[in-house]
Amino acid sequence: MNALSAEARPQAEQFIRFLQSLEPIPVDRAVLPAETLPWCGGIDIVHTPGHMPGHISLYLPASKRLIAGDAVVIEAGKLDIANPHYTLDLEAAVRSVEALLDYDIEHLLCYHGGRYHGDIRQALQQLVHTYKS
Repeated sequence: MNALSAEARPQAEQFIRFLQSLEPIPVDRAVLPAETLPWCGGIDIVHTPGHMPGHISLYLPASKRLIAGDAVVIEAGKLDIANPHYTLDLEAAVRSVEALLDYDIEHLLCYHGGRYHGDIRQALQQLVHTYKS
């Protein structure tokens, strides 16, 4: 919290209070990296830590669709890594983006920003290049 600017602190504190107000629910089943779920012709679990330690993305090979969660976001029409202020391990986040290059992605859905319109592979490569430099 101390790393945040004075302007960002009230919003961060409000977000923390919101998270603390949520009631936990029981987990029916844990998934594992590289596991394939049986729905939609198969859904591959892609371990994409960085933003959060247990973060996952979901890849649907039949439709070449990646549900990225917070592994990547869309800001002003451009693909980016989740806000570094809210990314617990930036190096792991960059490695996760790099791992997404192993998938044949035609449709990219981000929790923040929706569907990405553009050259997905090029945008992912650019992110890796930008954050590794």
